Amino acid sequence: RAFAAFGFILGIPFLILIINSSNRLNRFAAFFDPFSVENYKGVGWQQAHSIMGLASGGALGTGLGSSKQKWGNLPEAHTDFIFAVIGEELGLLGTLAVLILFGILILGIFRVALRAENSFERYASAGIGCWFAIQVLLNIGTVISVLPVVGVTLPFISYGGSSLLASFISIGFVLGVLRRDPVIAAEIAERKRSRSARG
Repeated sequence: RAFAAFGFILGIPFLILIINSSNRLNRFAAFFDPFSVENYKGVGWQQAHSIMGLASGGALGTGLGSSKQKWGNLPEAHTDFIFAVIGEELGLLGTLAVLILFGILILGIFRVALRAENSFERYASAGIGCWFAIQVLLNIGTVISVLPVVGVTLPFISYGGSSLLASFISIGFVLGVLRRDPVIAAEIAERKRSRSARG
């Protein structure tokens, strides 16, 4: 109940922001039905064409580079809507592979957080794991039209210098935490000894 109350309190400012801007309100309304007559040619265009891209990909996709939606139909295909292009070119199997890889990455980050002995490293790593998980859910939720367009990139895949840089710095931090783990440090030292013995 405490989380629900906290979420409700946090949701009030967002609701005010949405209501105060007609463009935001239209975008929020469009995700319910991007194919409707009033939305399709306007604010629903991106989400409608992202769904078309995913649908036309089928199980195996149309092949790398052969997406039709990214050539003029789908704005921001290289940033916010890159997952739709992946779905069209690589199909359901490609999108599942991307989701599995993100799942492995996020679970790995949480495992590092649980093993960290320093409380700062533990909380920072857990925060990075939550950040990646939320970013992936928001981006893919936007592409499949279960969330309104929020303009969040897909980590490591979407075009965007600052997003990519922040993602790599975060992963570097997590790898640094992992390297300081006593068990991992002992394994690295053992490998170095075995290499020097062979050399």
